Amino acid sequence: HSGYKHTHARQPVTEKCCVLSRDQLLNSGPVAQTAHVPTDTDPCVSVPPARLTVSPSSSQLFEGDSVSLSCEEDDSSAGWTLRRNTTRDTRTQCEDWGEPAGSSCNLCVLLMDSGVYWCQSTQGATSNSINITVTGGAVILQSPVLPVMEGHDVTVRCEARSPPSSLPAAFYKDGSLIGAEPTGHMTIRRVSKADEGLYTCNISGHGASPPSWLSVTGISSQTSVFQMWWPDTSL
Repeated sequence: HSGYKHTHARQPVTEKCCVLSRDQLLNSGPVAQTAHVPTDTDPCVSVPPARLTVSPSSSQLFEGDSVSLSCEEDDSSAGWTLRRNTTRDTRTQCEDWGEPAGSSCNLCVLLMDSGVYWCQSTQGATSNSINITVTGGAVILQSPVLPVMEGHDVTVRCEARSPPSSLPAAFYKDGSLIGAEPTGHMTIRRVSKADEGLYTCNISGHGASPPSWLSVTGISSQTSVFQMWWPDTSL
């Protein structure tokens, strides 16, 4: 499985590390298994303030949905550019696959648009990354695209492509049933690290959603060292 982990010891030669501030740590998220986010040539770089946002705020989309991604920056002189890695292309800019609109990029998503999206400065620094999954199926799970802070409530929604979109749904975490809701949405109260995991949902007669990783983060440490790793897709 791809993702992030904390480390305080060894660093394999195939991985790079970045020292992140607390705010930057909270904005980090899981990455797609099909691609990776490049880092600066310096293995440890300080990431300046920039934030990638997506509207609608969902990590899963139906094929044909419209989405807008924006680089919110405090320092416009850094020259932040939206980039992505997908199974189709690597490190390409909005002009290659979407419609630029000021600081945003709009696109009508296809299956091949699934992947990792991030903002990158002219110096090579990167913002938080967002993993977007586009499905041609009948059901999606709408969950936060960014990590949820411990102690906060989080709502996940199971949505069908065909109306009515809000139908009774069963929710699963790491393959185990955790609840069934008549309205198709479930709220997890005061989330903790124990709530972190892989979530799916199922609507009877429609099918199951793709899996979606829910990340939970704490606020106890001001600075942390992250290791990022991805599977070898050449195998």
